[in-house]
This record gives sequence, C-alpha cells and structure tokens, in this order.
Amino acid sequence: MTVDADPLKIPKGIGGWVKNIFSISSRLDSLQAQVAEARRVNVGVFQSLMSLAEESIIDPAKQKTFQRALFDRFGAMMSSAIDREERLGNPLSPEEITRLRQYYAHAQQGGGFTPTQAQDFNSLARRLEEDRARKGETDWGAIALAALAGFILAKLLEQK
Repeated sequence: MTVDADPLKIPKGIGGWVKNIFSISSRLDSLQAQVAEARRVNVGVFQSLMSLAEESIIDPAKQKTFQRALFDRFGAMMSSAIDREERLGNPLSPEEITRLRQYYAHAQQGGGFTPTQAQDFNSLARRLEEDRARKGETDWGAIALAALAGFILAKLLEQK
C-alpha cells in the first residue's frame, strides 16, 4: 500500500498555486454574493413586516396578522437569539433571560400584556438587540424580537 504524499491534492508549482488562489477567490465571491442576497431578502421581508406593523397599530383588525407574520418569518430566529443570549449571558442576567423567554412564549400564544409586562419585554428585547448592534452584529432574531416587543408596547399605549 502506498501513501499519497499530497493528501490535499494541491497542485505543484507556481501555476498550481495561482490556479488554487483563483478557485478559492471565485468560491469566496460566490459565497459573498449568496450572503448579500440573503441579507437583502431579509431586509426586504423585515421592511414589509414593519409596514404591516404600522398599519396594524392604526387598524386593530390587522394586529393578529402582523404578529402571526412576524412569528412565521422570524420565530425561529427570535427563539435562537434568546437561546444564544442564554449561552452568552451578556447583557442580560439569567433572571432577565427567563422573563424574556416567558414574554416571548406569551406573545407567541397571543396572550395579552399588562403595561408593566410590555415595558419590561420591550426593555429586555431592546437591550439584547442594542448589545448585538454595538458589537457590529446583524442579528435578525434580536431585531425581530425588539420589533415584536415594541409593537406590543405600542398597541397598549395606543389603547390608552
């Protein structure tokens, strides 16, 4: 049995290295284009959800439509943002993460909020999103969670 001296099958010589560099470069360009397209799609979807949110604050009949659309499109991302925060534990404490998770579940079930609960939910979600933004991260789950909490608070304020 012979052992292959080059298990990675890297071409030998300058020409082979140049060919590899161009190959890697074109794959990176392709990946960057895919990431940019995914971001563009998410931004577009998010902008349409925010338009629906504005309409639903004015028209109460559309409120459930907005919440359902937000959960349908961003539910897994919002849950993932909370899970990630639970692992990292910064900027929210374990108790705050528990409350955030409870508010999220309550909203997902369509439950009503007291003004105090809505303000707390909004505060926790905004702190999470602002922390990610401060770190230069675009976390659509945290952004959607902050939008959901802000929407719920806005609904309560509108009712007063």
